[in-house]
Amino acid sequence: MALTEQRVASIDNAILLTTDPSVIEANALMATALATQIKVVSEIIKTYDERIEALFDTLPDAELFKSLPGMG
Repeated sequence: MALTEQRVASIDNAILLTTDPSVIEANALMATALATQIKVVSEIIKTYDERIEALFDTLPDAELFKSLPGMG
């Protein structure tokens, strides 16, 4: 069974913690808000990564940093 199918099966077999519509709606809104924030932060991180990559080789200590394990 593929990972996606396993996850869908797990969701189908999950025990509900609550059936209270107000709790479900509030948490659904929170999940949507958090997902939106994650998208924005991911784009900001991407922008920083691109800028760092563009400037890295211009740093006086670039070769030193490249020589460190996992950095080059």
